[in-house]
This record gives sequence, structure tokens and C-alpha cells, in this order.
Amino acid sequence: MNKIYVGIDLGGTNIKIGVVSNGQIIAQTALPAHAELPMQKNLPGIRDAINALLKSANLSHTDLGGVGISFPSVVDNQAKRILTKYVKFPGAESVDFNQWSMDCWNVPVALENDARAALVAEWQYGSGKGYKNIVLVTLGTGFGSAVLIDGQLFRGAHHAGGNLGGHTIINFKGQPCNCGARGCMETEASGWVLDEKWKIDPEFRESKLADEPQISFVKVFEWAAQDAFANKILSHSLHAWSANIFNLVHHFDPQIVIMGGGIMKSGDKIIPQIQKFLDDNIWQGSGVVKVVPATHTDFAGMLGMAYLASL
Repeated sequence: MNKIYVGIDLGGTNIKIGVVSNGQIIAQTALPAHAELPMQKNLPGIRDAINALLKSANLSHTDLGGVGISFPSVVDNQAKRILTKYVKFPGAESVDFNQWSMDCWNVPVALENDARAALVAEWQYGSGKGYKNIVLVTLGTGFGSAVLIDGQLFRGAHHAGGNLGGHTIINFKGQPCNCGARGCMETEASGWVLDEKWKIDPEFRESKLADEPQISFVKVFEWAAQDAFANKILSHSLHAWSANIFNLVHHFDPQIVIMGGGIMKSGDKIIPQIQKFLDDNIWQGSGVVKVVPATHTDFAGMLGMAYLASL
């Protein structure tokens, strides 16, 4: 029997775990992410969930070939270490994930940034299949990104290559970002900045959005056709996303741009505008770089990490 692999997507809200065989998820589960607790305290629950999944699929640890873990931070995939502190899962940068996996199942770990994991899933099993040069972006709480160049994940000299699309400066006179810079992409159009940026606008008080507990992109898209202020936010966000993807296309010259993340449930309102902006403005020419939706919006992290664990 071929070995099976476990993919773990350490999200800030849920931890998704899948048992994968030949690119197919044969068992899966999701745990609440106790992201306020130290990473070390989350590991026993993850271990128990994996063991339960293996048992449910009539598998044992001897069938397991490896474990892959995606994490939303800068990752050294060779040293199998998280390099930067993240606002959730405190202490993750001090955890030896490979030793943990060896102790639990006697198999090695593959560790990678979450956007790169999603890119790998799309490249191998989804919208990027057959392409060698891809930019992937994820729209949600932030703006994630990853890059494939000539069939290789782009990592750069310090392991951050292609991952910091949300911290490209698109407004050098803009607002301070949570990274310490000013005018980053995420200060213009991201889930975390909506309340801070738009509730101070005088038009907010007369908007349908004023009746909501907080401004979210779900509500922005819901009200945009009927509410001028919601449409204003949407228009601003589309322009910001378009400008930033324009920059990424010029930097990395991909064949396609794949768009994923929670906001892409409204992808039919997003992709045509970004495609038009690229067609009208990029040096590569109209129709050369295609913008497409991600295929694996819910399971990309686990699929990508199971693939990387198999290498």
C-alpha cells in the first residue's frame, strides 16, 4: 500500500487536518484553534485528532509517510522552523515540530507558509495545474501571497520571498500598518482595517453598515448595490487589490494569478474588475496574464502540505 500523508492547516480560527492519499482527502476534521494558548498546548489535541482520523480510515501510524504543517508566518522550510512571531499561537517559533512528529509517529514534518501551501495545492490539483509561473493571492483578514517561478516555490534569501504581498506599500502617505510601516496594501483593503478606516468617514452614519456590529466584506458586498457608502468601500478595495496585483504581476511575470481566501465567495464581482485592470495596464499586454479563482478554497492548506510532506 502507498503511504498516506497528513496535512495540517494552522488557521487562526480553526485547525484543519486531513489524511491524504494520492491527492485525495480520505478523512478530515477541524478543531477550534485555541490560538490564544501557547502552540505547545495545542499539540496534544492535534495529535489525538490525527490518531482518531487514522483509526476511522482503518489506518495505523505505520501507513503514515509524513506530516505537513502550514503556518501563517515566515517559515524556514529546510530548518523546519517558524522564524517570526505571530499574533496567535504564542511560542510557535520555539517549537520543534519535526521532533514532535517523530515522537508521535516516527515520521518527518514538512513545514511551510500557509499561502505557499495553498499555492502548491492549486499547482498540483487545482487552477494552477499545468503552469510553471503562478502568483497566488488570498483575500481575507489580510492579503496573503505566494509565488511559483519556473516550477519552483520562490522563497528568497530570508524565506519571505513572495509572501509579503499584503505589506507592499501602495500609499506612501497612508495609515500606519500593524507591521510598523505606513501605507501597506493591508491598510487600504483588508478585513482587519475596515472598522478603523471607514467608521470615521462622515458618510458611515447614514449607511446601512452603521446598523452592523462591525464592517465586514460580507456586508460590504451584500449592501454595495443598494448603499452608496458600501459601494464606496467596495470600489476603493477593488482599486487597491487591482493596483497591488498589478505590482505583483510586474514583479514576478506569472502566466496566471490565482485568487483565493474567504472574500472570494464574491469572486464574480472581484475577478472581472481585476482582469480588466491588468489587461488595460500591464506591460505584458492584454489577455496575457489570466486571473482565475482558486479551486480548493477550503482544503488548500492540508492538500498542499500533504503533497510537500510526500517529497
